[in-house]
Amino acid sequence: MRDVIERLLHFQCAHSYPLPLNVEALCRTLGIGLRPLTEIVRGSGLSEAEVVALWGNPDGVLQRAGGRYFICYNDLKPRNRVRFTLCEEIAHRLLGHLDEPGFSAFSQAYREEVYARCETEARFAAGLLLCPPRWFFAHGEGLSERALARRCGVSLACARHIRADYARWGDAIRACPTYGFAPVNTDIQ
Repeated sequence: MRDVIERLLHFQCAHSYPLPLNVEALCRTLGIGLRPLTEIVRGSGLSEAEVVALWGNPDGVLQRAGGRYFICYNDLKPRNRVRFTLCEEIAHRLLGHLDEPGFSAFSQAYREEVYARCETEARFAAGLLLCPPRWFFAHGEGLSERALARRCGVSLACARHIRADYARWGDAIRACPTYGFAPVNTDIQ
């Protein structure tokens, strides 16, 4: 996880943003296109279930085509779930998971052990994107889970996971040389 922490802190040093994170704007900044499930269904003639089966995931998937990245996502899910899904897929991009050995771009599949590691890393990184470490330790650590969820635009369950991840990895995050350079996000909206 230390490599994930370092990469995300480097990213946050280069991309300061107010909270809650405007995930769609971040996708535009990174040149990642967005493809909602309802548009894919409308344009493909496939059912929602058929598209989701192709994705291999009910929430969404990061795809690469012609040198561009796209996140195909289930826009029928609750808004907070969509925000997390988009951040998880952004994290796959930032962490270079599509370049992992054992990944099949055609079937969006990894070998089982690679898939498990990549998903764990991406979920953790999504929490760091939605609730940046410097902000959390300066402002969010003392908030209730409900207040943290509201401030970061995440579900209550996601706020619990973020808090647990910071409890587990907080020392490693603070020990990272890049930590002191990451923004605290005082430009909170």
